[in-house]
Amino acid sequence: MTTEKRADRQYDVEFRDVSFRYPNATEDAWALRHINLKFKVGSRLAVVGMNGSGKTTFIKLLCRLYDPTEGQILLNGIDIRKYRYDEYMRIFAVVFQDFRLFALPLGQNVAAGAHYDRERVMDCLSKADFGDRLKTLPDGLDTPLYKELDKNGVEVSGGEAQYYVKE
Repeated sequence: MTTEKRADRQYDVEFRDVSFRYPNATEDAWALRHINLKFKVGSRLAVVGMNGSGKTTFIKLLCRLYDPTEGQILLNGIDIRKYRYDEYMRIFAVVFQDFRLFALPLGQNVAAGAHYDRERVMDCLSKADFGDRLKTLPDGLDTPLYKELDKNGVEVSGGEAQYYVKE
């Protein structure tokens, strides 16, 4: 279906009981759960929250980079999956966080090298207020990020990833 072209740009977006869980996530590991929200395209909307709370996932759902696991996202009352993607995206301007992490252990990502000063990396993570999260990682600095190269890798949110590249 073609997106309704409106000269007045009066588009209403509604998240109706939207939930999302990443593929291969555990059954109770929801990135977003039961989101209900309405807003007008062209208005300002601040999406704020703690790291890992689903802000980037919310935007990616809005941009149809993912489909909701449950619920619907509507544009002027019509499910966004029914619109042509290229026409739908013409009504948005999105700027994502820009960073690069590799599917390597945390310490190597922070140090940008295979051989590094562990104390210095720990100090950098502490200064970035990442100490508490570091304590939860199964292998500390040796915890692999992502699952591409290691099935035991840890998936991190966009906001969490910024901690790793902050210093």
